[in-house]
Amino acid sequence: MNANELANIWRRPIYLPYLQDPLTPEALRAAEEELGHALPRELAIMLSVQNGGYLRYELEGYPLDAVSGIGEAHPSLTHFSWGEERECVSFELDGLVPFSGDGHWYLCLDYRASEQPAVAYIDVECDEQSIIAQDFASFLALLRLDTSGKIALQTGLDLNSTKARLEEILGVRARAADPQLYGFSVYNFARDGGMLSLSPNEVRLGFARRGERRFKELKTSASPPCAMLSWTRAR
Repeated sequence: MNANELANIWRRPIYLPYLQDPLTPEALRAAEEELGHALPRELAIMLSVQNGGYLRYELEGYPLDAVSGIGEAHPSLTHFSWGEERECVSFELDGLVPFSGDGHWYLCLDYRASEQPAVAYIDVECDEQSIIAQDFASFLALLRLDTSGKIALQTGLDLNSTKARLEEILGVRARAADPQLYGFSVYNFARDGGMLSLSPNEVRLGFARRGERRFKELKTSASPPCAMLSWTRAR
């Protein structure tokens, strides 16, 4: 990916509980000292744009959807240590630095063979490991933006007016999806065994889901880049 693609790799709106404080050169150096390894240049660029969160891009065949940032919030690149996982796998975990995962699987920077890390996928439950890419740049080249089945409508109408017009044209009532899933409204139209989904092209810059431990703190955050009432053409 080029610099522009790296700057636009993050999904909007930002899921604020996954967003760390802005990454400074000092914080990056401290993180690398703590890890005992230098991070790939491309990852450092990504985290300087947005310090953790969900991605717009997908990795075919793997459950990647987010990348950890550097800081005190969860998930964090530095606030992780292998524990019970050591008893579940037959391979060495030292030298693997997870940057995405859910406890059952992890995508890791693999420093076991070189200080220029490969990207490895490990499945703790199945005791499996595989090398996905020889370096982080090659890993990024595997990511794809899923635009299949998506079209952009230029209507001159707002979202609710567009929904009403589509209901009239299609002869069906739209059902609203839970806005907490993505941080914006989505309307689904079911007809003839198919499904049409309508979502806005302007969204909040960030959001937090009710019930999250830090919801009250984050919903009133005004510190960049967490202004909840800002709107951006970022999708």
